[in-house]
Amino acid sequence: FDHYSDELLEFLDRVGAKGPVDVVALSAGGNIAAAAYLKRPERFRSMVLISTSFSGGGALDAATIRYRAENARNVVIEGIQKGQAGASGAWYYLGRAYLQLGDLAGADSALTRAEQLAPSCAKDIQLLRRNTWVALVNAGNGFLKDKNTDSAAVLFRQANEIYQGEPNSYSSMAVMFNATGQSDSAIVYFRLAVTSAGTDPKTAEARDQSQYNLAALLSNERRWPEAVAAWQQYLAWKPDDVDGKKAYARALRANGQPDAAAEIEREMIAGSGADVPIADLMAAGVNFFNDKNYTEAAATFGRVVKREPWNRDALFNMGNAYLGALNGPEVVKAGMALYAIEPMNENSVKLLAQGYQLEKKQDAQTPRPPMDQ
Repeated sequence: FDHYSDELLEFLDRVGAKGPVDVVALSAGGNIAAAAYLKRPERFRSMVLISTSFSGGGALDAATIRYRAENARNVVIEGIQKGQAGASGAWYYLGRAYLQLGDLAGADSALTRAEQLAPSCAKDIQLLRRNTWVALVNAGNGFLKDKNTDSAAVLFRQANEIYQGEPNSYSSMAVMFNATGQSDSAIVYFRLAVTSAGTDPKTAEARDQSQYNLAALLSNERRWPEAVAAWQQYLAWKPDDVDGKKAYARALRANGQPDAAAEIEREMIAGSGADVPIADLMAAGVNFFNDKNYTEAAATFGRVVKREPWNRDALFNMGNAYLGALNGPEVVKAGMALYAIEPMNENSVKLLAQGYQLEKKQDAQTPRPPMDQ
């Protein structure tokens, strides 16, 4: 560019340009204009560089790249100070120069001003931001893979500073904080990931995963009111997620809302028909029992027994549920079935005895018709 910058200066002299001139340069012409300015700054009043790469062509060492970026930054700043403050292109290329220098705060400020002055260029500006963001996130993930969390955190924060349109960098930071035992920070960044994803269908999957992780982490931390709200939001987006429904029911019960939890469990059992997993039926039965809803607990364990008559745990739990419901005859039936499977088991014998005692007591309390005289 040195040779061409000399020709530019000679051209200005040849055409008789008097006083400082305003220059608009495209692509590599920006490098020529910038080089001419460095030689004869008094010949230029302002300079707007369009689609100019400050690194030049070919492979350059870092010092040269930085030197050229600093020169470009200085040229644009001087142009802004001398009357180009209202030119969106000046701010745009100032932002690019700052990016080349690694000044993310300066780049963000300059690009924000460029977008304010030229809203129609917002898409191009966001693309520039995103390209920078991608490079930073990829590098941060590399550090994270190598367990260099300090360097990863620096790059993820820089990525979030220049672009907030996608959740990946926020969720990566959340995962990193969670892995290092910093749950509060992880919760903050999962929330930021959900917010940044917004309603864009392209980021819906990442948003939903971040919301699930947020709800699970709040549950692990026993922050039950927040966990309930988080699971509600997750299920609004993923209404068919069975694991989410189970976790939601657990959070409701831990938050002192057993009736709401039981309703969720009933819906799950009813919705799956005959294909409800045995483990889910057993878990629901235990929850109903703990809620002192003995009749529903017995019926739920009964569904397991119907499918697996040899299931000792289901029989034992069903018998105890009937015992809680004070249904002596059904306790006896469950005890007999359990005794047939394990006649030497002390619990089987005890349950059967309790059933007989309850049945006898109930018979004694039943009013009998008067005898004929």
